Amino acid sequence: MLERNLPRRIGVTATILMLLGSAGLGVVKGGHLDELTARLSDTRNAWPIPSGFRIIAVDVNGRRQLSQDEVLATGGVNGRSSLLFLDAATVREKLKANPWIADATVLKFYPGQLQIDIVERTAFALWQQGGSCR
Repeated sequence: MLERNLPRRIGVTATILMLLGSAGLGVVKGGHLDELTARLSDTRNAWPIPSGFRIIAVDVNGRRQLSQDEVLATGGVNGRSSLLFLDAATVREKLKANPWIADATVLKFYPGQLQIDIVERTAFALWQQGGSCR
């Protein structure tokens, strides 16, 4: 009687859902969520790169204290990034989180150019020697 009322392959579906749920719980509880999202991002960026959406040229303007590599690392732009899936707003927010960067503008020019304009904060210090400021 019970077998006639249940849909076909409900046991297989329930088993697969239970295994996927336990794997997801293990990823979250084990602290591997950031690593998994980074790997999925690399996989997502793998197909647009051969299609012509690879970042070929990067122009970083307005930097004095930071090197170009530091700016790109702070923004999360690497050699595996594709211009198609690069979120300019997210890169801008990551750059503005750096204490040296007051403001940033990120522009994507298709098919393969990225332009980053930053405004750095000015360095200042108050030096005292012998009780007097210099």
